[in-house]
Amino acid sequence: MPYISVCIPTYEMNGQGRGYLRDGLKVLSTQSFKNFDVIISDNSKDRQIELLCEEFKNNLAIKYIKNHHSFGISANLNNAIKNANGKIIKILFQDDYLYSNKSLEDIVTKFNLDKDFWMVTASEHTYDGLNCYRKFIPKFSERILLGINTISSPSVLTIKNSNSNPIFDENLTWLMDCDYYYQLYLAYGCPVTLDEVNVVNRTGAHQVSNSIVTRAMKAAEFRYLGKKYANHLSIMSKLILFLKYFR
Repeated sequence: MPYISVCIPTYEMNGQGRGYLRDGLKVLSTQSFKNFDVIISDNSKDRQIELLCEEFKNNLAIKYIKNHHSFGISANLNNAIKNANGKIIKILFQDDYLYSNKSLEDIVTKFNLDKDFWMVTASEHTYDGLNCYRKFIPKFSERILLGINTISSPSVLTIKNSNSNPIFDENLTWLMDCDYYYQLYLAYGCPVTLDEVNVVNRTGAHQVSNSIVTRAMKAAEFRYLGKKYANHLSIMSKLILFLKYFR
């Protein structure tokens, strides 16, 4: 059984998905910590991701899963997690990549399986996959339900593999990460934080937030969260939600 399962949901990403994933797999193949596997849940209509995984089969233990019907982003990630056998699960979106060859080693060193349930790590950002900028140190805030993401993308997240873990809400796209962090908070309390940069988040027009998210989607997802967590939101938070989207 691997100690870590790196879960990567994939799709074509307008022709860029294969190239982005290649960058991520290259860094994974250099990791100093070796006891891990890679779970690919592929939503692509073509075979580009599958063929890329074949290229790396001698360097990485990859479990490739082809989805024969289209999943949304949350369902695709849930499918990868469901197929993970590692003691801990590292989430990595296909356009992001680990910061160094010691990224998994740093996670293993920091994450205490006896008491920790979820951990978030510092990240940097890149436009071109070469130059990094803006270190971001995550912290949990209940304002996350207002779309104020104080943690960053799911690529900074590591969780203990447990049947009691929440799942990503498949009714959400834009706020799927904010909702999941809040679910983890309700289940386990605040996360462990690794302040050293561990992952690089790729930014650009390809991102979900810049490509398919509309104001109508934002409004619908805020309304959904407002109802889902009606008993958890403070009066001020409810007021902000109302003023922004319930009018």
